[in-house]
Amino acid sequence: MRRFHPLRAWTLGALSPPGWGRRAPRRLDAARFLVGVQGVVFDEAERVLVLQHTYRRRQPWDIPAGFVGDRESLEAALARELEEETGLVIRVGEVFHVYDTGDRPGPMIDLCFLCSYQGGTFRPNAEIAAMRFCALDDLPPGMPDRRSLLTRALVLHRQRADERDRGTPAR
Repeated sequence: MRRFHPLRAWTLGALSPPGWGRRAPRRLDAARFLVGVQGVVFDEAERVLVLQHTYRRRQPWDIPAGFVGDRESLEAALARELEEETGLVIRVGEVFHVYDTGDRPGPMIDLCFLCSYQGGTFRPNAEIAAMRFCALDDLPPGMPDRRSLLTRALVLHRQRADERDRGTPAR
């Protein structure tokens, strides 16, 4: 008499695979993306926050950014990254720009949020050497050209401030 082999029966289609086995084929062929978050953070004087990164030689200054952790919301990831790297606290608003970051290996998307500065004290660390709030016409040298992105963010920031002043609900 032949012995019953569940694995052989499964491969021949006589048994359905266990729960993890039914999900595995979908997971194996699903697209994987690295997801980044960026924040355009304005203070009460409508100046934008820029950080000086220690690991970037050619363009050390940029807006705050980071990666989303497993099972972490986009907003929580951005707030966490900024607090961990600088000690600053922000209010994360809406996504206003999404783009594919083509300068990295593998698929990656970045979501850019409109944010406002809430407080905190800056703490330099191994990743961030300095920070400053700058007017859009006074951005530091050694920063990628983000004028159009920052200008769009400032217009949206002003619209949202007007809506709050009038009591109109934000979109």
